[in-house]
Amino acid sequence: MNITLLRDPVQPAAYCTLGVLEVSGRKFHTMERPWIVDELGGIGGKPYLSCVPVGVYRLERRETEARGKHWILYAPALGVYRQPGDIPKGARGRSLVLVHAANWAHELHGCIAPGKARELDRTQGWMVKESRAAMNELRTLLGNQLDLTLEIQ
Repeated sequence: MNITLLRDPVQPAAYCTLGVLEVSGRKFHTMERPWIVDELGGIGGKPYLSCVPVGVYRLERRETEARGKHWILYAPALGVYRQPGDIPKGARGRSLVLVHAANWAHELHGCIAPGKARELDRTQGWMVKESRAAMNELRTLLGNQLDLTLEIQ
């Protein structure tokens, strides 16, 4: 199954990256960290502080006590790996990029948070709303599918 994340062409501020995730005709709002170029100008952005680069990623189901069922993104050609130990010795890259519930960009470390809506809070900036409900809906839509790709545009 192919999933698409279309980032907003104009981002609201240096605080976050907003977009729309489409899965089987159902749309979710997304929140990510802003794009921050690493100090060496690498294609992967600044690990854990930046959103991931545009491109095609594989998605793998994952479950942890802290986050429950969620997905991990990986695309070695884009410098994104599953686990820290997967990054080749001497290579630059990032790992543990997840799709998980969160409402604010500061709750993310390079990950993607889906929500049912987005809202501008006058004191804290942009947020996605009902992220846990959106994650539950994604779990239902994606079920136990193993062959998942995410294209970020």
